[in-house]
Amino acid sequence: MPNDEIVKISIIIPLYNAKKYLAKCLDSILQQDFRALEIIIVDDGSTDNSSRIYLEYEQKDTRIKHIKTENLGSGNARNVGLQNAAGKYTFFCDPDDWVENNIFSDNYKIAEETNADAVFFGVNNYFYNAKNNTYSLSGKRVVNKENPSFREQYADLYFEGLTNSVWNKLYRTKFLKDNEFTFPSYAQGQDLSFNLQVYQKLVKVAYNTNCYYNYVKYSNHTAITRYIHDKTEIYNHLNREYAAMFASWNIPHDAEHKAQQTDIQKVLFDFWFKAICSQLRNIFHFDSPDSHKKKILKCKEILNNPEVQQKLGKIPNNLQFQKKDKLYLFFIKHKLHIGIQFETDLRQFAKQYLVGLYTKIKG
Repeated sequence: MPNDEIVKISIIIPLYNAKKYLAKCLDSILQQDFRALEIIIVDDGSTDNSSRIYLEYEQKDTRIKHIKTENLGSGNARNVGLQNAAGKYTFFCDPDDWVENNIFSDNYKIAEETNADAVFFGVNNYFYNAKNNTYSLSGKRVVNKENPSFREQYADLYFEGLTNSVWNKLYRTKFLKDNEFTFPSYAQGQDLSFNLQVYQKLVKVAYNTNCYYNYVKYSNHTAITRYIHDKTEIYNHLNREYAAMFASWNIPHDAEHKAQQTDIQKVLFDFWFKAICSQLRNIFHFDSPDSHKKKILKCKEILNNPEVQQKLGKIPNNLQFQKKDKLYLFFIKHKLHIGIQFETDLRQFAKQYLVGLYTKIKG
């Protein structure tokens, strides 16, 4: 791109050991008809020679540049990228995913026409088959535009799975920088923490019902599947950040807003419940260094927490649970640590062995 051409969108890619997927990601970006881009790759201390790939791409396209940092996590990498972003809008992309055609031209047009500080769009979910190096579409997350107000639509967006992540949104860069939003250094939940800051100030929002981002779920090496030693502390922070966001919205408690209040209560309980489940499963993770006795003690500490049992007695009406969640809810209510451990062990066994066996047979 010529130096005198204005950068309209900065694409920030935090990179750590993703050499197997990076080319697919970059190809999907570079094939766009929207040219006014800069692609900032923040190499977060990769050790797998990912640099060979992005350096080759830099030689082909001057819109690509890289920044090297120590291995401090994707949150820090995104902060570095945002500090160096020159575009009017910012898009965060993970190196193991890819984007659809027209993602930038379509959403840039919407942002300009609506003067939005953020544009939300839909997501395609994929599973990756390492055996055949293929991707299988497993579902979609789609924006519903029936209610244009962001705060009134928040619960719908949340339960559709569109609020936590940063890669299904186009952000106005000035809005992010003026408010000094930053990603934390959490091992998990950095995207959510960032967005909870953004949502406290976000008013001008636009929606695009089309799906442009292709999110890939891998069987291992993700923050979802690995053991995280400080997961309880992370979720305590996120729960407080959620409460702070809703407090900043000053949601009324009168009868006129009863439906909205119920929706917010459902969001808070759903997130809290999933956080408790995640913490309990993390305790019994196969990779945990704790002894079995210590795992039981940690589990009982959560189950016997008065606040946990108190919240379980205030489940919002009409909150839908999947069968597996209903079973886990039963275990927590009745403090059955044996059931929790059995469910967690079975889940991990299925992920590590049965999925691999299925992939091998299918391949």
